[in-house]
Amino acid sequence: MAAPLLLLTSPSDESTGIPTGSTVQLDFDRSIDVVTFKNFVVMYGADYDLTSGPDSAMWIDKDTGNNPFYLRSPGFKGVVELQYRFVFYDLDTGLDIGTQTFNNEAEELAYGDSGAAHRVYITPTAGHFAPDIEYTLHILGDPDSQSTGVGARTVFDVLPDVGNTSDSGIVVSNGGYTGPTAETVNIEITTAGDIGTARYKWWFTSGGVGSAIREKLTNRRYRPLQDGIQVRFSGDDFALGDLFTIEVVPAQYMAASTQVVFTTNDGSYSLPPDSPSVPATSEPPGSVIPPLPGASTDATNLQVVEMIPADGAFNVSKKTNTITVLFDEELEASSITQDTVRLYRLPALGWFEGQRLPREMGKKLTVSGQTLTVEF
Repeated sequence: MAAPLLLLTSPSDESTGIPTGSTVQLDFDRSIDVVTFKNFVVMYGADYDLTSGPDSAMWIDKDTGNNPFYLRSPGFKGVVELQYRFVFYDLDTGLDIGTQTFNNEAEELAYGDSGAAHRVYITPTAGHFAPDIEYTLHILGDPDSQSTGVGARTVFDVLPDVGNTSDSGIVVSNGGYTGPTAETVNIEITTAGDIGTARYKWWFTSGGVGSAIREKLTNRRYRPLQDGIQVRFSGDDFALGDLFTIEVVPAQYMAASTQVVFTTNDGSYSLPPDSPSVPATSEPPGSVIPPLPGASTDATNLQVVEMIPADGAFNVSKKTNTITVLFDEELEASSITQDTVRLYRLPALGWFEGQRLPREMGKKLTVSGQTLTVEF
């Protein structure tokens, strides 16, 4: 068993203008341990920050989980929650071949002309990226030989014994093997029946059947065996003596760590063009106040030119009761209402341990040409 190599990333490092609906793709040269992948692949992006304040104060709204008050500052970074889809692809053709069954590494290497390996598709749990944001994806390896980082697959698919009486009962394996040597896990049905009635025993081949853990009850949910191995049962009508085996191998970790930095476009389109000849590019918004995710930054739209006090100002006199906002065009007075302009009061240290929640303040709004005056 060899350590995995990262062969391709899409987007590539330092890409710009990436559509907000894009999917990140990572191609490896062999199948990957899903557990280590989820633990050691991390993405950061400014609009996902949760703990920017001192003492990890939470800058989010308690009820909604969102932060309309502070997190638009591009200087803050936070972990992006991700979802993954693992598929096999043909190393020779580069084509996806779905979720194949490989009972050991030799079967993976024997696929086609060059073998099969894992391709991983990554998207934010929220469903899409925010516009005009720089994202950083870390794929962590094990450069210091600490047995950590993304590892090669360690637990292979279940192989039913050719002598099994039942063909409707199925065992499925999962997890990341933490043992020091290659092993074969044996699972034998000791009480016939459907899931919840049928029982089994299991043992490592090296220990012999005499070392078996007995009278385990079949279950549709994953249950741990030992050394990070998990199994669940599917189907029905398990027969007495039915035998299933799982090949497990010691973990081998990717030697190098990789960092991929890419910047999304301005949100004007979400999906990549069919055949782009030149990658689209976009610049971060030039407004004094960064726009909310999804807001347009087109030059024809209204822009903030200046604020008094300035955005991010500190040591402002507590006697201050007026905010002046200068726009680049004359305002439509009817568009300035209590609903379109909101003013919130929150402590400088943020919301901490459920105390001192943000609170909306009363205000008087006055429009004069390009200037909005907010009195509170």
